[in-house]
Parts: sequence; structure tokens; C-alpha cells
Amino acid sequence: MGNYSPKQKEKIILKFRQDKVSVKWFVKSYGITGQTLLNWCKKYDQFGIDGLGLQDSANKEELINLRNENKELKKKNAKLELRDEVWKKIELLISKKK
Repeated sequence: MGNYSPKQKEKIILKFRQDKVSVKWFVKSYGITGQTLLNWCKKYDQFGIDGLGLQDSANKEELINLRNENKELKKKNAKLELRDEVWKKIELLISKKK
């Protein structure tokens, strides 16, 4: 068998983990090597399904950077939402005093 899409690779990985059989036995039905399956598992564990479509280290690096940036933006967003809630409460208290 030839090239697998990231979704197909994910299904293979999940089936492999569900079946709990040896790598050597499992890969025979998919026409891949044990090393290929283990590499897919490693990428999947590290990057999720996005990692299964990555072909080179530049793409991996970009994905890592984007994920880190996304984490930071989520943190900043949470802080801003909290700040917004505090300001709403302050404005409500001020309006009640008037």
C-alpha cells in the first residue's frame, strides 16, 4: 500500500493501540514497516493528527511555534476576559452608588 492521509494514519494508530498486538504482526496487513508505524505513533503523540501530515522539520518547527503562540494568546485572552469581568463589576458598583 502507498501513501496514507493523516486521517488514515490516525485510524491505523488508534486501531493498533486498541488491538494491543505486536507491531510486527499488525503492520503486515497495512503494508508498512514497524518503524513507520512507530514513527507515526511518535508524531501523533507529539503533535496530534497535524503531526501525521508533516514531512520535514521546518513544518514541525512552525507547528510547534504556532501551538506555543496559541497557548500564549489563550492565556492573554483569559486575563483580558477576567479584567473585563472585574471592570463590569466595578461599573455596576459605581452605578449603584449614584
